[in-house]
Amino acid sequence: MRDTVRVLWDLRSAFRRTPLARKRLKPGPKGTIVVPGIDPGDSFTAWQAAAGLVERTGRWPVLVTSWTDEPLWGRRSAPPDENDLLLLDRVARQTDPWWRPVRPGEWPVTAEQTPYLARGLSGVDFAALRVPPGISRDDLNYEVYQQVLDEPLLVERVVRGAGRVVTRESWFTPENVSLLLLPTASPWLAPAWVSYHGTLGMDNVLAAVLWQWHERWDAKLVACWDTMLQFTLGRRPAPGVQAWELAGQVKTMARSLDINRWELAVLLSHADTLFLHDRP
Repeated sequence: MRDTVRVLWDLRSAFRRTPLARKRLKPGPKGTIVVPGIDPGDSFTAWQAAAGLVERTGRWPVLVTSWTDEPLWGRRSAPPDENDLLLLDRVARQTDPWWRPVRPGEWPVTAEQTPYLARGLSGVDFAALRVPPGISRDDLNYEVYQQVLDEPLLVERVVRGAGRVVTRESWFTPENVSLLLLPTASPWLAPAWVSYHGTLGMDNVLAAVLWQWHERWDAKLVACWDTMLQFTLGRRPAPGVQAWELAGQVKTMARSLDINRWELAVLLSHADTLFLHDRP
């Protein structure tokens, strides 16, 4: 109890002169600290305030859904011990989260699917593109992606017409929000406390994804809404191989994200955020 009181005292001191200065703090599940009652319209500002103090607090902030001030994502239980976190950290660094025995993108495309896959949210339309019979979904997407990259005006049109997909404008925010302060400064260890529908029962896979994206793109986990994850990006993938690869990874993790891979790849080279959506 004395340790918890000390933690709360230190956090209140750290949050002085920030938007979290007068917020209530309370012990949460598995060694976390919860800041309930976050204004949904200003939740990103609250997250930024806590994220800017991680070096001081040693706690990574994640926005989560709450209801009547009680988190929906779990009940109180013992926090993971140091050995658990060391193991998760090691597995995250060694796991290939992208291996699949069969990838949906490798399936051949039918004539009926071609117009849908070649038409973008931005209005850019390659439905008339002539492709060989039996071409795979990924190969068709890549063909369209290369055609767009070859035309700067088309890139500009995609960014202007569908760019909101990779901005905070498209982010969902629930009516009730809490800020969860994890007892770790490493965002890729968040699966020890929160879960995502797309990787249920596979904490090691989610941790590996978070670690890879943190290392390559300085991706910082902002929110976990059960079926959605939201990130900021510190580095953008370059057009071409980097953006194409990241777009494929996002599509693997976000089966409910309704955008074709080629258009997502174009947008990611202009993105400062990532948004994943995977629902039942």
